[in-house]
Amino acid sequence: MLDSAHNNDCVFCKIAKGEIPSKKVYEDEDFIVIPDKYPTAPVHLLVIPKKHYSKKDTLQKDMDNFWSRVYAIANKVVATQKLWPKFKYVVNGPAFAHFDHEHLHILAGFK
Repeated sequence: MLDSAHNNDCVFCKIAKGEIPSKKVYEDEDFIVIPDKYPTAPVHLLVIPKKHYSKKDTLQKDMDNFWSRVYAIANKVVATQKLWPKFKYVVNGPAFAHFDHEHLHILAGFK
């Protein structure tokens, strides 16, 4: 993965560093998965890289390895949390994102 620095003002960087407490559904050396603070679905999880990657970088540069890792983690979480088959993944473009720190939403729990 690219070696991007943490952004001191970024909420997701602070969560990744443990400066803001969060309930972690999944964690490895590069990513965490946490519940969204403002859910828009019965189950709303966020796959967040621990390093700060801007949306511009992940959506416009050659980041195939990054995205394959994100989706592999999301798939693992969907399986372990038993969210199959009613789930969806969402990646917001920069104009629709509240945070520039790249992340993926897992939405599930639909009736």
